Amino acid sequence: MDGKQDTTHRVTEVIAVLIRLGDVLARENEAVRGRRTADVRALADEKAVTCRTYEAKAQALGERLEALPEVDTDLRLRLRGLGEKAAVLMRENEMLLRAAIEANRRVMEAVSEAARSLQAGAGTYSPRGITKQGRGAPTTRPLTVNQAL
Repeated sequence: MDGKQDTTHRVTEVIAVLIRLGDVLARENEAVRGRRTADVRALADEKAVTCRTYEAKAQALGERLEALPEVDTDLRLRLRGLGEKAAVLMRENEMLLRAAIEANRRVMEAVSEAARSLQAGAGTYSPRGITKQGRGAPTTRPLTVNQAL
């Protein structure tokens, strides 16, 4: 395979991986928007594998950058367009995932705070040896009995 064919082959490999990556990102973005956590988890592995593949193919293409001008102009334009589309999807993916993580963190914080506020505290003793309930525990009202009756 000569230099031009090799570079063309590398460009087509990167294009194929970018198409796959764009598809995975679009599906994951929709799953995050739809709060479909099972789908998001399932797509995480596929996204990781696709990203590693893209990195390897892009690095291989990077070794032949000097021959890139020899590649067909339409193919180069397609590569550029898919790269830009993937970049947009990646930014959107990051934004959606960060928002979902923050929302989940806030929910867990609220649940944790609610559990803490309902939890009875440890009992303590008064100076007369009577137990008192700690913070958050229900307190009883003092009761006196009128023995004069």
